[in-house]
Amino acid sequence: FIFLVLAFFFISLLLSLVVGIEEIFKVWSNPFSNTSLFIAITAISLIFYFIFAFFREQVCTNVCPYGRMQSVLLVDDSIVVHYDFLRGEKRASIKDRNKLIKTGEATEDEFGDCIDCGQCVAVCPTGIDIRNGTQLECINCTACMDACDDVMVKMHKPTGLIRYSSEKSIKEGVPFKLPGRAKAYIGVLFVILALFVYMASNRVAVEGIILRTPGMTYQYPQGDSTHILNVYNYKLINKTNTDLKNVEIKLKGFKDADLKVIPEKIDVIPEFGRATGSMILTIPVSEMKGYKTPVQFEIYSEGKLVHSPKTNFLGPH
Repeated sequence: FIFLVLAFFFISLLLSLVVGIEEIFKVWSNPFSNTSLFIAITAISLIFYFIFAFFREQVCTNVCPYGRMQSVLLVDDSIVVHYDFLRGEKRASIKDRNKLIKTGEATEDEFGDCIDCGQCVAVCPTGIDIRNGTQLECINCTACMDACDDVMVKMHKPTGLIRYSSEKSIKEGVPFKLPGRAKAYIGVLFVILALFVYMASNRVAVEGIILRTPGMTYQYPQGDSTHILNVYNYKLINKTNTDLKNVEIKLKGFKDADLKVIPEKIDVIPEFGRATGSMILTIPVSEMKGYKTPVQFEIYSEGKLVHSPKTNFLGPH
């Protein structure tokens, strides 16, 4: 029952990233409010319950591609869960050690720190013996590390017989040094992280797309050769999870220009919704800068500036 509850909870949490947490709450309170979402949550939860309760480690050994990917990417410098065979071998149980030492067939110095208790194998969720080297089934859960450290403490020996290390570090008996490739990966990761932070910090709440109406060129309004008119289509996209109210579009930087927005004012743009319309912009020829004049609009919501899209105003060559 606990597995079933956990499966339902985690699948609901996962799907909330797609449909929103509000929809998940609605389904929890009333499954018939969104039947398709309820069926999806139930079906995927049952699949995960089957994995939790019955399939278990077979997912790691037979389904999950992580081990296959790891085997391709591993090199001698890769940091994974390793058994220190130089320190641990020759392995033998305490009973066998005492017997061989007592009969004179071996000395204490011939044995390593591993007492062959099998605890590392017993706690492994995929049932492998880490002492045989890195294997496809290893998921780096470190359960074997904890079990081995407990045994080493009881034996009054140093911990870390099984530890995070590289094969090269164990073979050569030298401390681990970060290889050049790992440093390059870290550098790329920091660049990506910095780019993400920059994009997130500069993300606008409202995206405004303003383009000239297709198929229409500039016009002289009612034969007035001192002014030029352009017609635009606009699309405003609300990227927030709250409604934008009293949205207005204004022109910036022109003294005698005239802007007519249709509709003149947008009462509300719902959360994650959009609004479309048209604009007619008339600018005196004296204020134009060649046949293509940059223009900037300002979008306000309840008197607060939320975005400043730019476009071009076309006139004669």
